[in-house]
Amino acid sequence: MSGRLPTIGVLYGEGFNCNVETGTAIHLAGGRPRQIHVNELGNQSLVRDYQGLVLPGGFTKGDAVRAGIVVARQIEAGAGDQLRRFAGLGRPILGICNGFQILSALGMLPGGKIERRPTATLAHNASGVFECRWVDLGVRRDAASRLALFTVDNVVTLPVAHGEGRFRANPETLQNMKENGQILLQYSDSYGWPVSDYPNNPNGADYAIAAISCPNGNVMGSMPHFERFVDLEQHPNWRRPDFSIPEAHGLPFMRALVQMAS
Repeated sequence: MSGRLPTIGVLYGEGFNCNVETGTAIHLAGGRPRQIHVNELGNQSLVRDYQGLVLPGGFTKGDAVRAGIVVARQIEAGAGDQLRRFAGLGRPILGICNGFQILSALGMLPGGKIERRPTATLAHNASGVFECRWVDLGVRRDAASRLALFTVDNVVTLPVAHGEGRFRANPETLQNMKENGQILLQYSDSYGWPVSDYPNNPNGADYAIAAISCPNGNVMGSMPHFERFVDLEQHPNWRRPDFSIPEAHGLPFMRALVQMAS
């Protein structure tokens, strides 16, 4: 890949509404985004033509049944074998918000491979309402994925926007995730300490989990939106005199994705 920009596919289709923002973020991070309609995913040669894949946020199929489940079954039927091979080669796959829900419904998170009986899910927010705001997140330095190693900050601030973002897993799965370094980000206080209580934890997630990876670190999911904070002017406080950070907190994570694909 030396000398070439990695091509990273970005899914789009009915209900996806963050694909353009995600493509822009990939471009700013040094990659080459290419939009792929979800109906055409099975007709693509993922391994030949793409070095990474992102499932962006949105409200696929209107979230009418359960967030992500319909698209997950659609992807499995049309491109399941390709996704298995792509992930098996260690190529990065990132799901953001609705994309995280889809990867969980596929069983690719937290296990890393497609499974019909997922061991974790993203349930309705414990608050019972749609949460759309900025949150503090503690970065886990023991994470297996390189996604959590490219930012110099131990605490980052990113926006969330979801009605079903409450990470739930059985005790055995959760313990395995802790031991395998699969937790990337946790909802936290301003010092980076994990918080279980509302409002710091916007959805009541188990172990304050906001972002995870598979054991190998290449399949990743995040409820917070990296792509919505890749420019300092996207932050609501950017005009305030006391607002001073070296770069937008989402950009290092997108840069890490591009590096993983290179």
